[in-house]
Amino acid sequence: MTLKRFEAHARSVRNLLEGKDAEYEHNGAKHAIRFMLTEKGYRNLRDPIPMYIAGYGPRAQALAGEIADGLTTHIPRGGSLE
Repeated sequence: MTLKRFEAHARSVRNLLEGKDAEYEHNGAKHAIRFMLTEKGYRNLRDPIPMYIAGYGPRAQALAGEIADGLTTHIPRGGSLE
């Protein structure tokens, strides 16, 4: 998976975790997706779910710093973890 595709996927997941609408691309077509029946309490939108991204290169690590709550990595080959 390219970093561009991974970023689009991660942003969709982030939006869904925050209870927002998201965009999902499948077979070249973009679709709006969201959790349904949130008023029924099937999905707890009050308590945040943290999102972690695994990344080794500097761009993946930067993406984690921008949109995730944490980074999972073995060796910070992409530079410092500031």
